[in-house]
Amino acid sequence: MVKTKRKSILRTLLCAVFALCFAVGLSSLFANGTTAYAAESETSHTVLFNYVHKYQQMTSVTTDGQGTGVSSCKVMTGRYSSATVTVSMTAIADSGNFPSGGYVRGGSVSITVSGWNCNVSIVNSSGKSVASGSKGSVSASGLSDGSYTVNMSFMGAGWNPNPRSYANYSMTADFSFVIDRSTPTISGASTSSTGKYTNSSTYVSASDSASGVNALYVKNPNNSYYSSAGTSTTIASTGTNGLYCFYAKDKAGNTSATYYLYLDTVKPTGKIKNSNGTEITGSYTNQTFSYSATDSVSGISYLQYRKPGSSSWLSYTSGTTISSTATNGQYQFRAVDKAGNESETVMICLDTVKPTGTLYGGTSTVASGGKTNANYVKFVPSDSMSGIKSIYVQTPSSSGYESYTSGSQLAEEGTYSFYCTDAAGNCSMIYTVILDKSAPILGCLQTEFYSTYGLGFTVSASDDSGSVKLYYKTPSSSSYVLAGTSSYSTTLESENGKYYFYAVDDLGNRSQTYWIDLQIVYPDPTIEQSGTDNSVYITWTNGNKATLNGDDYTKGTWIKTEGSYTVTVTNEYGLSTTKTFSITHNYVVTKIVEPTCTTKGYSVFKCTSCGDEYEGNVKLAFGHNYDVETVEATCTTYGCIKHTCLNCGDTYETDVRTALGHKYTETTKEATCTEDGGQLHTCTVCGYEYLTDTVKATGHDYTTRVVREPHCETAGERIFHCEKCGDEYYTEIPATGHNFELTESSVVDGENIRTYVCTNCGAITTQNMGEQYEKVSSYVEYLFEQYQPYMWWVLLATAGVWSVVMGVFFGIAAKNEDKEKARKMIKNYVIGLVVIAVILVACPYLVRGIAALIAG
Repeated sequence: MVKTKRKSILRTLLCAVFALCFAVGLSSLFANGTTAYAAESETSHTVLFNYVHKYQQMTSVTTDGQGTGVSSCKVMTGRYSSATVTVSMTAIADSGNFPSGGYVRGGSVSITVSGWNCNVSIVNSSGKSVASGSKGSVSASGLSDGSYTVNMSFMGAGWNPNPRSYANYSMTADFSFVIDRSTPTISGASTSSTGKYTNSSTYVSASDSASGVNALYVKNPNNSYYSSAGTSTTIASTGTNGLYCFYAKDKAGNTSATYYLYLDTVKPTGKIKNSNGTEITGSYTNQTFSYSATDSVSGISYLQYRKPGSSSWLSYTSGTTISSTATNGQYQFRAVDKAGNESETVMICLDTVKPTGTLYGGTSTVASGGKTNANYVKFVPSDSMSGIKSIYVQTPSSSGYESYTSGSQLAEEGTYSFYCTDAAGNCSMIYTVILDKSAPILGCLQTEFYSTYGLGFTVSASDDSGSVKLYYKTPSSSSYVLAGTSSYSTTLESENGKYYFYAVDDLGNRSQTYWIDLQIVYPDPTIEQSGTDNSVYITWTNGNKATLNGDDYTKGTWIKTEGSYTVTVTNEYGLSTTKTFSITHNYVVTKIVEPTCTTKGYSVFKCTSCGDEYEGNVKLAFGHNYDVETVEATCTTYGCIKHTCLNCGDTYETDVRTALGHKYTETTKEATCTEDGGQLHTCTVCGYEYLTDTVKATGHDYTTRVVREPHCETAGERIFHCEKCGDEYYTEIPATGHNFELTESSVVDGENIRTYVCTNCGAITTQNMGEQYEKVSSYVEYLFEQYQPYMWWVLLATAGVWSVVMGVFFGIAAKNEDKEKARKMIKNYVIGLVVIAVILVACPYLVRGIAALIAG
């Protein structure tokens, strides 16, 4: 078995060495992308032929030997003589034995038959002889492509087996060959190394009209060797870009020329540059520019460009400049390489037109250099070609230009300057505008705006420009009126209400609208009466001082003395109002008595100051209102007609009738499980019942049976049935619970897993004993680790004692010249040391095993 494996390894190494040598040979043979073949010369080949050997006596012919594809055969040349015949051919063909039907790459052949002088002829596929010979050889040259057959025949010397008969031997032989002088051709590639480019998957195949293709060989880019690809291959578009080389061999061994195919799937790349040769990375320019492209694989075939507004592509020469004075608009460029790959279209927009802008005062346009009194100014630029790139503004409070966002509202008063640039670098003119939105100022010396004032006032308007118009609107007016001057006044005789004002300067700036509420109001004293007596107090909403009968009066002070009074209230503007009043009895209701069926009703009035009182609001008694109800007599109660007052509930009875009494019938009632029996007395009028001669209830007589058996996890049920009255009720039988038995114990991932099966229902459960095992194992290992250092000393001591004992016995054996016994002692000594070491090494595993056994 070992020898067989060694032989297998040796064969593998030899095969590897052979393959390496073969690869090196191929590499050197096909180096540098060309196929090197030495000029071929004719060589001699042993021919494999077919033969039939015959024996003839008189007219009887029999076959006594034949063969197909043999390299030699035995021929009887006479009755007792023979020869060994071989056939050889000199031609350009593959080395080795030449088979019948083999291929010849040259146009000349020479056939030689050794050991046999025979007639030889060569005929073509039409059966026409092209050469013949009589002494075992024949030659032919200038043969064209096609199939040929060589026929050989021999007749041996005859003899007479007896006086009346004649006998001899003969043999015929033949083989064929095919002349193929044509080399294969390859389609899908070109013999020119720069004449065939492709950017898509390309099918390459070899063909041969004579012997047929034997193999197509291909060398990929960056490779130095060819590899067989069958008779065809497809160079995928996803393959390696570069030059692919091909050649083919036919079955005759003819080798084609080298064909080439250049795969290029990489698009060219192009750049647009300015006149300084710097690439323009943006989409716009206002300078002279040009276009150029490069391709790293097959190279650029042609360039094209398209002018603004044109839909057709024109031929373009790399680097040709397009002047900044050319037509503004979008220019497009592209490049195509020799494999047909088209680059990405590169575009540049020529824009030499300056951008423009519009100034706004609010929502209205303002000419550059103009003024506006809008709430804000803004600038909106525009560019029809490349578009606005940057906008700048110089505000009234800044000394230089700063970035500005189109349409942003600027409200600071003063002079603004704006300009903008487009994406092509063109700069607009400078636009200026003045913002003046200061409104005139309104004022009032007597009071504040948006307030109420009780005397006349004057409103005036002013403006830095010096000229101002004041407009006002009175409370009864619906429109504003222009004041004759820059001020307006009211008096005590003016109408009350709100007066509105605004002013406009000569630049059209209008102030906000102000108002003053003119309220020329006299004081309004009010006499307030107490709710409990006849006292009063005085209050007001428009005034700041008052007098009562000529003396100062404090607002809200109670006045209780009966008599006549005069009060005068004066406001902050000096306007006063006078009122007179008197204090008399102040009667209040102290008691209300409601009328009943038999008594009158009234209210008691009492003066809160002096206590005088009287009765008023008298209401007469309204009498009883009886409702009549007939009450029928029963077995136990009397009957009557009952009269009840609906107002006060007073009642009385008339037409009284006595109780009727019970009328009984007697029946016998049998006792049941739950009810007593006996003599039952029943009233036929009201249904009242009672028992005499009572017989107690018999009670239930239950029988029981199980209607559902209990199981491991589900409860059962038992029914109780009374045999006498049929009463039934159910009770629950508790579940029996599982009866698990251990059926399996296994170790999974180091944990002890136990499997249990219920003997009642077959339920399966598992229990992980890993934790218990770990606890026991850890404790046992802990003990082992505690005593392990001592065990090493025990080992060393044991080994030492063992060495001393064995040394003594070994010395005794050596002294007695008992060599066999000495050798055994040495062997036992070594075994003993090994056993001691093994015990110590295996001890941890033994401990874990004991722990597992204890835990499981």
